[in-house]
Amino acid sequence: MKDKEAKFPLLSSLLKDVIFEKEIQTAISNVMDESGHVLSSASTELNHIRKNLARKRIECDHLYLSVIQKYRKVVG
Repeated sequence: MKDKEAKFPLLSSLLKDVIFEKEIQTAISNVMDESGHVLSSASTELNHIRKNLARKRIECDHLYLSVIQKYRKVVG
């Protein structure tokens, strides 16, 4: 916490008297990491979307490599 206070002194001074509810902090921690990125586990649907996206990227990579190999055979 002290690192953040040193890094963001103005923000720290504005928030010094703010009381943070533990439930809110827990809810945020359940959906976001320390960097502010939304976790895949934030929702079942988001997890499903990200897994499908990763699979599609792999499929695209394989298709691309296949096309390049065929092109090299034709040209080479």
